[in-house]
Amino acid sequence: MFKKVRLRLTLLWGGISTLILICMTLGYLYVSEQNLLQSKIISWQNDITLIASGLGGQQSLTAAWLAGLEKKENGLIAVFDNGSPFLYNRLSHTQEATASLETAWQYYQKNKLSFTKHPLSRQCLYRDFVVPGKESFHCFVIEVTKKEATLEMLLMLPLSGLRSSLVQQRILFLSIILPALLGLWAFAWFFTGKMLFPIEENRIRQRRFLADASHELRTPLAVILSCTEAMLEKLHISSGANTGPVLSFASLAAQLETVREEAIHMSSLLGDMLTLVSRDAGRLYLRKAP
Repeated sequence: MFKKVRLRLTLLWGGISTLILICMTLGYLYVSEQNLLQSKIISWQNDITLIASGLGGQQSLTAAWLAGLEKKENGLIAVFDNGSPFLYNRLSHTQEATASLETAWQYYQKNKLSFTKHPLSRQCLYRDFVVPGKESFHCFVIEVTKKEATLEMLLMLPLSGLRSSLVQQRILFLSIILPALLGLWAFAWFFTGKMLFPIEENRIRQRRFLADASHELRTPLAVILSCTEAMLEKLHISSGANTGPVLSFASLAAQLETVREEAIHMSSLLGDMLTLVSRDAGRLYLRKAP
């Protein structure tokens, strides 16, 4: 009984604590990942400002400059002059990279007006978005207006490094929370045992008390029964039996006195038991007497 109650309390306390700890950890992990993603986007935005400045200041774009920029940002770049793609877009990329750039550009052209503008100067702005199905890239389009010409640069910056950082962070949190949960369950088992120990000890004392009380009550009952049987035997109270010795008045009085004393003794024992029960229930009233 004690082990069953202890197990149930451990499961209840440990389960609730585990649920609270996991919810708090997931909440903190979510906030931390959002902050990490936001800081990465801010870093990219700073790079976009520098790229836009260089893009607006150059009279002509060279393949070497674009290739160096692509290597520095570790991403993919496509340039469009009034919507027409540069030759660099196809010559400098693999078929897979070219297909990814075309998919992102088509998605941008289709949803261009729904993306938020981020002005950088009077002639320069950029928009950022994520292409559905291409969640491993964050896309930026820098738009520079020169006289009547519009130059647009599409940058697809990979999120693989960011995702790797997020995975490492999750593994770190997991390596911290697992020992914490093991310690929590061990403490729950120990704490419930300490909490239930007084109750179990009191139950053992009650069991011992009942055993002792039963033994003490059995003695006067045995005396009462033996005296009663002796009187009945001597009086021969049976079906028509009138022969045998007749019990004298003195002997009968002695037997009845013994019965009375044992009954008083039993009443005293029962009174003591009721007093102990009242004490355990917190209703102990004492009557003072000399």
